[in-house]
Amino acid sequence: MGIIGAILYIVLFAYNYLNAIKLDNKNNKENDVYLVISLYYQTFFLAYSMSGNPLYNPVSILIYFIVLIFIQTSTKKEK
Repeated sequence: MGIIGAILYIVLFAYNYLNAIKLDNKNNKENDVYLVISLYYQTFFLAYSMSGNPLYNPVSILIYFIVLIFIQTSTKKEK
């Protein structure tokens, strides 16, 4: 993967994480529960990435994609 691939992963993970924090700070009451769940799971996923490899665990990566969908649907509702 190398340095370029690692930077790509870090940028994508950071973008999604910071986007979730920004949406949660806007205090949208309808999606507040989903955004909090998304932030909690993203924090777990990133912490687990430091000790394990959740990218190859199908359950972990599937749930991660689901919480990313929470963020994307919340972003579209904001526009």
